[in-house]
Amino acid sequence: MEETQPLTPYQLWLTDPGRMEYRNLQQSEAFFMPGEKFYEKPSYIRARKRAVRTIEELAQGCDDALIPYMAMTYYDRLILKIEIDQVLVGCPIRENPPLFVMCCLTISWKLRTRNFNLVEFMKARKLEYSPDEVLDMEFHICRRLQWRLRTLTPFCFVEYMIPLLGKKPVSPRRPVRQLIVRTQYDASFLEYSPSILAAAAMLVVSKGLFPRRQHDIFEFQVLTSEFVSPHMVRN
Repeated sequence: MEETQPLTPYQLWLTDPGRMEYRNLQQSEAFFMPGEKFYEKPSYIRARKRAVRTIEELAQGCDDALIPYMAMTYYDRLILKIEIDQVLVGCPIRENPPLFVMCCLTISWKLRTRNFNLVEFMKARKLEYSPDEVLDMEFHICRRLQWRLRTLTPFCFVEYMIPLLGKKPVSPRRPVRQLIVRTQYDASFLEYSPSILAAAAMLVVSKGLFPRRQHDIFEFQVLTSEFVSPHMVRN
């Protein structure tokens, strides 16, 4: 049985009517990428690994892979702003890094579900921040992100590519999402745009799930698409 998915604003297909929408999303990718190779700095890599582990621990029990993924995109976008803005005085993010990481997750969780309960969330994880501390940090994060919280992720582009597989006995969504989530453990993947990560994950999963001929046809369609750089995907 084909897996059903909730409607999202990105769930459009690579048909003629959807091509312009896909192109518009792709043109927006630069805004959601770090923009500089700050993620190659050893100090950042160490801090980021801690953040990934923290978010993974705090997100236990969450069955939506996009929630922790979005949380890390907030983290990456904001860390760049902190690196650039060295004149910040009393920046809450610098003063309380663990709370900052946690609030990246709570903001993401609130955007993805209507029944998120902050008090229950903190109680279950034995966190002792006050609601005011959390709300102040969340507000600071949102303000520095210019309230642009609907992050463009590889998950958005996967939905365009799945129909290119044609008839499929099993849905590739779950393994593709799991593979995309694993890329967040390695900061070097920040070099690649969401659309490139989506295409690469789809190619890896299709090779393992589907007959060789079906995978080869899909690979040809992806690599010859006007939207994908074959060189970047093969890297």
